[in-house]
Amino acid sequence: MTFELPQKTATSCDGTVLLGIRPEDIGVFKVESAEPGAQTARVIDMEPLGNRTTLILDINGFQMTASVETEDDLHSLSAVAVEMEPSRFHLFSCAGQRLG
Repeated sequence: MTFELPQKTATSCDGTVLLGIRPEDIGVFKVESAEPGAQTARVIDMEPLGNRTTLILDINGFQMTASVETEDDLHSLSAVAVEMEPSRFHLFSCAGQRLG
């Protein structure tokens, strides 16, 4: 995946950074109710954990983990829409040092 980043995040790694985002900061929605620009993901696996359910998602070959409220009606869906707020991103250099 590619995201536009502020110039201040430039690194000595040819501009490559590692992006981290907490599972609870990933918005997961039904495809038909998603905002324009949302990514479509395939649900690979899910694990109910009390009031939250952990979803393992695949977006164009990238796997990520999302955490949604268990009562969300996403359990029977094989495809979902994923939205991420860039302000929730955690950026790291190729050497593993936090940026920003």
